[in-house]
Amino acid sequence: MDPTVEAILACVAVVIIAATIISAVVLKICKVLKRVPNHPTPTSVPNPGLTSVDESSSFHPSLQIISMSEILAATKNFSPDQIIGDSRFGFVYKAELSNGLKLAIKKLHPDAFQGFMEFRSELEILGKLRHRNIAHVLGYCVSGADRILIFELFENGDLNLNLHDLWSSSERNYMSHARFPLSWETRQKIVKGVANGLAYIHGLDKPIIHRDIKSSNVLLDSDFEARISDFGLARTIDYRHSHVSTQAAGTAGYLAPEYEEAIAVATVKGDVYSFGILMLEVATGKRPDLPVDLNGESMSFIEWARDMVAQNQEREILDPIIWVWGRRNQLREANIKEYFRIALMCANDSLKKRPAMRDVVELLA
Repeated sequence: MDPTVEAILACVAVVIIAATIISAVVLKICKVLKRVPNHPTPTSVPNPGLTSVDESSSFHPSLQIISMSEILAATKNFSPDQIIGDSRFGFVYKAELSNGLKLAIKKLHPDAFQGFMEFRSELEILGKLRHRNIAHVLGYCVSGADRILIFELFENGDLNLNLHDLWSSSERNYMSHARFPLSWETRQKIVKGVANGLAYIHGLDKPIIHRDIKSSNVLLDSDFEARISDFGLARTIDYRHSHVSTQAAGTAGYLAPEYEEAIAVATVKGDVYSFGILMLEVATGKRPDLPVDLNGESMSFIEWARDMVAQNQEREILDPIIWVWGRRNQLREANIKEYFRIALMCANDSLKKRPAMRDVVELLA
């Protein structure tokens, strides 16, 4: 082949190869540029539940907004010596502000709420509850991961202490005066108060189910008026189903039988069952979560109560301390029998046979 032609062909080949390489490079650059956005990449929005929030709020005119620093001072930096209770969701501390106001401060466990928005929406609803037999949520304070609830302080403590720990000195920070056994008249007053409180929350336009009615969740004021506390705040209120949660919850001994298999959703009738157990506890002075021995046979508290009532032994199963401290004219047999009849009606194993709390209020009147 002519050398000139070869030179020309070589040049053409070089040009073609160079053009191919350049085209490939340009194409690659274009692909890369196409993947790069022409605006800054947005930063991820933090999960509200993990956001550090500082906020305080008051739901009651008697309480000014309290800062976390004030709460730390009032509880002596959450000193164990200030603990007056332990609920499912956190410790309760006795607090005294610089102006002398005494409060109960509940410091919630970190996992008590999924996030701040859930916490605040729950409290805004519960903070609006106004009834003489409901322990008022006065406000809240949030600082970082800490969630604080602010309640009224009840110097007479809770019903559990007054029924089962009369002679204990461990609650010295809770009580500022000596306690005496509850009379039959006072016990009936407490039961009626709890019934009224439950009828109120069940009768709201969007009913609230407590889900954990028990003696330690009943606080007593200076006149032994009952105040229901600890409203299962670890669950959001489900507006579609008009109650706190479709998930059943509760405490052994008070738990409705339909909840024990973990297949039933929470209903107001679950609260009614727990209330019936509470009535039996108040009358007998026995703990519902412990077995009872009857003629050498161990049985559950509710089985024992049913058996004794079936044998017309109502007077015999009354808390013996009632007979020692009470007035005999309060203890009419007809009154005692009616009390146990209502209690067992509420604690019926059949959900459909339990009365509504508004009807219980009328029965107890």
